[in-house]
Amino acid sequence: EVVDLEDETHPLSDDSHRVGVIHPSLLTAREREQWLARFADFEIISGFEQLQRPIHRQQDWPATSAEIAAELEGVHPGTFMGRTEHMGWELGPREDAGLISRSHRTLGPWRVTITHDGFSPQWLEDAPIYITDFAVSRHQQAQELAQLPAPIFSEIVYELSKATRTGEA
Repeated sequence: EVVDLEDETHPLSDDSHRVGVIHPSLLTAREREQWLARFADFEIISGFEQLQRPIHRQQDWPATSAEIAAELEGVHPGTFMGRTEHMGWELGPREDAGLISRSHRTLGPWRVTITHDGFSPQWLEDAPIYITDFAVSRHQQAQELAQLPAPIFSEIVYELSKATRTGEA
């Protein structure tokens, strides 16, 4: 059984119920604070940023992916590679002169492809690289940013911001 915010118990039958982790973008600010307090009351420590993670809402960001990318910082190519790989991103194919200028990540049925300044993993220069744009598809069909569910938009911006933030490990 599980317990809700009002301490009401709810039994779970064998296969008819599923329990998952809710994305904080789907909670109101009040609900989020209540769940954080509940976790603290029962000394529940999450194994990953769950309710505490930053939320990025579409209305707080520009309307296009290129405009969002323009607000991100530039970062050393080695730092970028390490951070994105740690978060599950894969480098795209080598292009002219062996440079890589795209990376991608899959989130369930969603695929995000970012376009960035080209770099070679073998010859990393000190000049920062910048994300210049990104595209999102679902089941191989291009999606407009406005079509993205709140958790998907939030996670994309969260990861891109985290990958390009200067002065952070």
